[in-house]
Amino acid sequence: MHVVEETAYGPSWDGCVLLDIGGPIGALVLNTPSSWVGHEIDLVPSDPALPHTHSAVRERVIAGHTFYAAVYPRLAQGHYVLEGSGQEVTIDGGRVLELSYDVGVCS
Repeated sequence: MHVVEETAYGPSWDGCVLLDIGGPIGALVLNTPSSWVGHEIDLVPSDPALPHTHSAVRERVIAGHTFYAAVYPRLAQGHYVLEGSGQEVTIDGGRVLELSYDVGVCS
């Protein structure tokens, strides 16, 4: 059996997250309640040629304001589904989509 260990990171601060967007590449900032810190949320593309990706919810502090989010910094434009909630997401190249995770579906 192969065990994969991942590092649990603390809060991210101003300037910690770089979004690699432009051309056909966009990004997603997925806001969640604070109780979701540490949860990983999968993003499943509708195009089977694209890989699944996931991101951990972390505390984010920007300009003195705290919020909780999973950030997907480099996504091919297209349609995705947030695993667990069934929410459909459309990523546009060169843009950052910000939305709230529908925790009512899976909590």
